[in-house]
Amino acid sequence: MNAAKRLISKYLANECTEEERKEALKLINDPKNDHLLEELADENWHDSAIPVASSPLDPEATYANIANTIKHDSSHKERKQTRFPYQWLYAACFAVLACVASIYIYQSVNSPSEFVVKTIPPGQKSTFILSDGSRINVNSASTIRYPQTFSDSARIIYLEGEAFFEVAKDKARPFSVIANGIKTTALGTSFNIHAYEGQCKIALSTGKLMITTEEQSASHPVILYPGEALDVTQADLLPKKYKFNPDDEILWKDNILHFNNESFESITKTLERWYNVKFEAGDWSNINKRYTGRFENASLTHVLDNMSYTLNFEYILQGRKVTIVSVGSI
Repeated sequence: MNAAKRLISKYLANECTEEERKEALKLINDPKNDHLLEELADENWHDSAIPVASSPLDPEATYANIANTIKHDSSHKERKQTRFPYQWLYAACFAVLACVASIYIYQSVNSPSEFVVKTIPPGQKSTFILSDGSRINVNSASTIRYPQTFSDSARIIYLEGEAFFEVAKDKARPFSVIANGIKTTALGTSFNIHAYEGQCKIALSTGKLMITTEEQSASHPVILYPGEALDVTQADLLPKKYKFNPDDEILWKDNILHFNNESFESITKTLERWYNVKFEAGDWSNINKRYTGRFENASLTHVLDNMSYTLNFEYILQGRKVTIVSVGSI
């Protein structure tokens, strides 16, 4: 979502400061931003099209509140009266939809034991079976959040870190994983998502996936087929599709470390998560050779011994701290 669209959305949700409110009104009154209002209305209609079990809306009261808000802001000296019919029609639609969504969110949040949160610390991995029969292998330093019981229309998981999903088939309830702003949706399939520190890589083993980002419309998703992967790690969030090597993407779930021509910095981040250690910041400038290696159920000492021989460095391991010393020229 771009900055202008985000600010308009924040304004319509009544979350702006005074300065932000003035800027949002300028954006709303600019004919060039009509498409942003249309997109917001469409998105919130789609997101709010969910059943509400209780606390039905009072249409008359909702309309009155919207009208009062419009009347108050329309008196502002920066508002252009000629823009009223179109811009505030979008705003009114957005407000109604936001109200519906708010009621649903309130009910969800206040339902007892609605969500289960599982955090896997560094140095550990875990497997979970969900209520629908789907299986999730969760990597070190990762968190997943999911409802104890899925709704009748969707199965949604939130991920921070890395996990491999084996999804139970259910045509009536698509299975979606949201990680770093990327939404991955499947009916019945198996796939891996790597989403650490701004990264997001999705690799598909079986089935079919539909992927959308914050910058993409749901009407133009990226489709993955078996053997394909998508990398949206780049700063501009432009998806890059490629053929993936299972050795590179998903061996971790079998407790196998695999590095394929990786930088020393990238490897240390993986080792920190894998073994729950911390590498001391030091002069690693001479370690400019990339490394390839494979380790199955290996100790940290075994991994470091092999790496230090190839990359020509020495190390000291004290408790959970690794210090790189005596770095030779490569």
